[in-house]
Amino acid sequence: MIAALFLFPVAALLVVVASEPWRIERMAAEIETRRTVPDRNAMPVWDPLTPRMMAQRMLATGPYQLDTIRRFLETSINRRPLYAPTWVDLAQLMAREGNEPQAGRYLTVARKLWPTHARLLWRTAMSQITLGRNDQALHTLGAYLSIHPGKTGQILAVARKLQTDPELLVQTLTAGQPSSRVSKNILVSAIRLKDTALAEAAWASAPDNVKQDPKAALPYLQHLINEGHSDAAKTAWRAFTGTPASDKVVNPSFERPLIQGGFGWRAHKKQAGAEVDRDCKLYYHGSCSLKVRFLGTENVNFHHVSQIIPVIPGQSYRLNGNWRGDNVTTRAGVFIEAFTLGAGKRHARIPAKIKSWRWEPFAVDIAIPPNSEFLQLRIRRQQTDALDRIIAGAVWFDAITLTPVTTTSSKHD
Repeated sequence: MIAALFLFPVAALLVVVASEPWRIERMAAEIETRRTVPDRNAMPVWDPLTPRMMAQRMLATGPYQLDTIRRFLETSINRRPLYAPTWVDLAQLMAREGNEPQAGRYLTVARKLWPTHARLLWRTAMSQITLGRNDQALHTLGAYLSIHPGKTGQILAVARKLQTDPELLVQTLTAGQPSSRVSKNILVSAIRLKDTALAEAAWASAPDNVKQDPKAALPYLQHLINEGHSDAAKTAWRAFTGTPASDKVVNPSFERPLIQGGFGWRAHKKQAGAEVDRDCKLYYHGSCSLKVRFLGTENVNFHHVSQIIPVIPGQSYRLNGNWRGDNVTTRAGVFIEAFTLGAGKRHARIPAKIKSWRWEPFAVDIAIPPNSEFLQLRIRRQQTDALDRIIAGAVWFDAITLTPVTTTSSKHD
């Protein structure tokens, strides 16, 4: 009795699908050529997924004739033709039967039905790869990337295997997609993957609004600096700011807000035991200065204000500025240092100061090694094991400049 109850619906479904096998081809042709498709909710949904579930169960448990499974999938499509996952199922079955042209056609139908459904796009791309249609798969992955940026790393890991040329890869992934969103996603993920060639290709193809977006431009600039790509970093800085990069301090008197990256000042405004901000009430030059305030709660290891400057290899520079202090405690005071990045290492600093002092100048010289192209300035206070290690007080900095000098005398640590 139970067996009969199970076999009856199976037999009924087989009778139905055998009567109208041509409908699948007709629907595929209509969906391929129609510019718009009806609302899927307007289609009849009377028990549309049971045949698909039967087909999936047969594939999982087998052995069954593939023709029988195909008919179950066709029945499901007849009942709910706008349900794209069933078209993908049918495409995969066609590929399994060796009918690659028909499989590719059904995948095209599925994409047209659900063009923005992430899981469907991923399944479609994997099926296209199986069929050897790598260009189609890359286009599909580009669509997936535009709506699911959180999966960019996973997408690029697959896409890089399909297309090794970074420029062609970016061109294919961005074709027909929102250029700003996709280019930015590729750029950010390429930086995270430390794929410089792909990051440069993404940057080159990105529209201006991406190049002027701090969330995209500043990580890219930092990556180029870390990799020692001085010329590319200068080009990116100009695209980001509209001004050329040079061996000068950017925003030397803190008249403008901090850029927080690239060749501008960067600062963590709040950290344990200290606060950093511009002070437009107390200044030496212009109308603002930079204030570092120690809260008297921590033995602070402070290194949270810095700027990277592209410099000329082999050139000597003098760092000048003005500063003042107010009740800086402990014997481990505050100072400013300059050091080169990359292979050649040079370091110079001014003496640390404590207590209080009025505005006064400071200066230090540093010679850039022949193989160094970046210099970093940094405001510092080092931790100490002394009994009076909890630091309080405030220090202001203003009018900080870097000037080439012809002398070679430098103080190095």
